[in-house]
Amino acid sequence: MESKDFNKVIDQITEQTQATKIIFESFQSPLQKLMDQFAKSPIGLLDSFEAEEKRRMQLIKSIAIPDWNRHFVGKKISELLQFSDQLNLQGLKGLMGCSSEYEKIRTTFEQLSGPLPSPTNWQLLAEGIGKAIPPISQLDRILLGLSGISKIGSALNRVQLLDDQTAEMLRPQLGDWRQIQAIPLELLLDDGNRSTFYTERGFNINLSSLPRQTFYDATEFAQIRGSKADYSEKNQTNFPDADVGIKRASAAHPKLVDFERKLRKFIDQKMTSVFGKDWAKQRLPEGILDQWKKNKATREKHSNSDDPLIDFSDFTHYLVIIVRNDNWKEVFESYFQRKETVQESFFRLYPVRNCVMHSRPINQDDELFLFAELRRLLRAIGD
Repeated sequence: MESKDFNKVIDQITEQTQATKIIFESFQSPLQKLMDQFAKSPIGLLDSFEAEEKRRMQLIKSIAIPDWNRHFVGKKISELLQFSDQLNLQGLKGLMGCSSEYEKIRTTFEQLSGPLPSPTNWQLLAEGIGKAIPPISQLDRILLGLSGISKIGSALNRVQLLDDQTAEMLRPQLGDWRQIQAIPLELLLDDGNRSTFYTERGFNINLSSLPRQTFYDATEFAQIRGSKADYSEKNQTNFPDADVGIKRASAAHPKLVDFERKLRKFIDQKMTSVFGKDWAKQRLPEGILDQWKKNKATREKHSNSDDPLIDFSDFTHYLVIIVRNDNWKEVFESYFQRKETVQESFFRLYPVRNCVMHSRPINQDDELFLFAELRRLLRAIGD
């Protein structure tokens, strides 16, 4: 499929989606109003329901939920998945935009297709709406995945990245990690265990349905990936799956190292400015200072080091220092805003960071966590 032909189809789908949205909204509000009234007092409202039903049934007949497979059947779907690099930016923008509207319409229809507090004929109406929803297909999942990418991009391009609103925008896509007590890092070195763990947190599985090239283009277009030099280069999308996972990890390694270097410097400077250069002796949880000294002594067996003690910390120590009650109140709260939010960010980074530092392959899910949480935390420390 030529790029110009594909973009023409995207324009047609966009128009169909917008028309469906307008028609649906024209009866959604009055229907909900009647349902609310019926729930409070059903007496005297049946006539109104009967009249509204006739109008609804006529509208339903005129509604056509976008049938994506009608446009991409057989080899055309394969062409879309295999040659998505033919898309120009305008086509990708159209696809991401109309897929977002499509998701809203599908969700609302699915909500209304459930049992209604109404007579049997209203249940038939609900079934009629349900039949208007096409089954989830491979292409549906890709479109819903693109919608999720677009939402992540919108969240990450806000001014405040660790506030409640951004956190709530990201959770439907990346999952809710607030109730976790510990991360089973060794277990999560396995790709399958890690994917299951992400899904259990509420990770949007449609994001995993995106073909490699489509994922690259979408994350770049949504300004999630960062500069073109960041992470995996575009030509790496042609490598076999086993190889590209390692290459993703190799590309992520310097980014994580740079992040940790900046974070250690930030913590050391802020703690020193408030408590003095010997802050580690009074403001670390029990056992951490001894571990830093042990790590430093081990390195000095091979070469002398004038690096500050915090440079010998483990990745898990940063969060412990930041959220310790006295450190939080006196130093870090003004930078990170909410404990549960900064904890959620670090928890999402733990599995991917552990894989990268153990030279294990990482997948697209891991990259999304990396893109999102490095940006949020670096913004918080002023980078």
